[in-house]
Amino acid sequence: MSSNKLPFYLFFDKLLYSTDFHGFELNFYLLRKNKSLILIGHSFKDIKKGIRQYFLKKIIKDQSTWNNIESDDLNLILHEKESYRIIEWILIRILLKIGLLLYWKECNIDPRISVKEIVLEKSQLNKPVIKIFSNSNIKTENIPFISISHSKQDVYLALCTKPVGIDTELINNHSEAWKKKIFSRIEFNNLTDLLKTWKNLSRETIYTIIWSLKESTLKIQDDISLGSLPKIAISISDNNIITRNPMNNKFYNNFITVNNNSVLVLTF
Repeated sequence: MSSNKLPFYLFFDKLLYSTDFHGFELNFYLLRKNKSLILIGHSFKDIKKGIRQYFLKKIIKDQSTWNNIESDDLNLILHEKESYRIIEWILIRILLKIGLLLYWKECNIDPRISVKEIVLEKSQLNKPVIKIFSNSNIKTENIPFISISHSKQDVYLALCTKPVGIDTELINNHSEAWKKKIFSRIEFNNLTDLLKTWKNLSRETIYTIIWSLKESTLKIQDDISLGSLPKIAISISDNNIITRNPMNNKFYNNFITVNNNSVLVLTF
């Protein structure tokens, strides 16, 4: 549920595709905004603890989804990480594999590759990178930009024709020490004005929105540390939320959905 006042949007209300992956529901939404094609993938990662291992074993044995390297990684992390972390690892990758094929379809591209050939890696700066292990002639410009976010209950993935950031956070009452790390002095002083502007939202929700706006903006350039969060400037112009990264002096548009207990921000 989103606010009926701008700049809050239910920005992914058009369901493009839905499927089940070994008990996990995967939903994909398509947006066309500011001359950009954006695909958002989402899944809940909350499964009852008693049946997690059952689903994990089925998923790991799914030879139609994973290549040999991914299968080895899955078997390795199965013994090293808690099950909810493994579920997170799996959902991010399956959202990418299915989502990328849907994205290409919307772009009228037929790559003629299987999901096993779509792999998620990390750059030296710990940024997600899409790799295609195939003889297919996929041009570099046809591989979209990617952003990933997860909370204790959700996993989100965004694919876009230009740099994109996505962030989701559970709404909670943050500590004073945390606030000092996130907010600039000006934002702290102007919080009263924000509370008046967004009077239908709680103080905790506004804190979470600002945090998520900053995180999503920083994800567009992952070489900038989270210690730079206070430097990300936020402004409202003509009912649009604009974030500015002063380190490269770039401005970004933001779309926000506020649910009952969480915030989702898309930045591009």
